[in-house]
Amino acid sequence: MNLTPDEELLLMRFAQERSGRRWAFYAVVLTPIAAFGVYGMVNRDIAALAVAFLGAFGYVLWHVNWEFEGARQLRSIAQKVLAWRSAAKAAAAVPPDPQP
Repeated sequence: MNLTPDEELLLMRFAQERSGRRWAFYAVVLTPIAAFGVYGMVNRDIAALAVAFLGAFGYVLWHVNWEFEGARQLRSIAQKVLAWRSAAKAAAAVPPDPQP
């Protein structure tokens, strides 16, 4: 199917992913942001709230960028799979050559 190394890596990552690792990653990233937000609200600390907001905003930007990159690679993989499937169907629809 002529997949690029990045596309193969993405497919392997999806195939081997464990949900526990994903939850752990998000907990590590989001816990400090939430802690700064709670601290800022409880103590009415504008600086802590600003850090929490900037952290959340940075995380969202990073995640959106990651989603767009993954979507681009998945779209490319889907196009290749559909082209391969169409070629396989077309090859199967061609009648065999008659035997002399």
